[in-house]
Amino acid sequence: MVIKSFKFHTPQITYLIKKKLWAQVIFALFVGLVLGIFLGPETGIVEKETAEIITNWLSIPANLFLKIIQMIIIPLIFASIIRDLTSSGSMEQLQKLGFGAAMYFVATTAIALTIGILVVTAIAPGDFIDSSLIRESFDLQDTEPIESSELSIHEIPQSIIGIIPSNPLASFMSGEMLSIIVFALIVGISLITLPKESSKPILDILE
Repeated sequence: MVIKSFKFHTPQITYLIKKKLWAQVIFALFVGLVLGIFLGPETGIVEKETAEIITNWLSIPANLFLKIIQMIIIPLIFASIIRDLTSSGSMEQLQKLGFGAAMYFVATTAIALTIGILVVTAIAPGDFIDSSLIRESFDLQDTEPIESSELSIHEIPQSIIGIIPSNPLASFMSGEMLSIIVFALIVGISLITLPKESSKPILDILE
């Protein structure tokens, strides 16, 4: 067996970092972790005020990246839903796809909820958290607990009606994703019922 040096893997690692997005994300997470530990108050290398200033400046690229994602995610979801609905071709095909997608969504949601409840019940992560440290970190004052109001049966009809946006532009501006999805579904179904000659210009724009 021939033992090769670590230099043998360097070109491959460099290629992954330059060409593969997942490798860039992992590398950036590692660099951020090391830099965060270095600037953290535990090491004492940098003063707290200086560390906060450096952190604010270093967070600019991350915040810009998140803003760009938030900027394009809503139009992308809206156009994708309409395009996927209209690609079915007919209402019969859409009903079959919609039923399968709904069953898949319900099944995966139920599985995810079951796993989450079992893990939280077994681990009980709240027992390992010191509430005083959280209040100190976020500079929170001791306040009286707020009683959560449960959703009564009389409020359910209004909640269902509120899913359909009365002003789609306001939903786009506020980022109400559920209302945007419902509006996209309504637009997509409406385009399917229209003649192809009438809906073709709109579909060309969405492409």
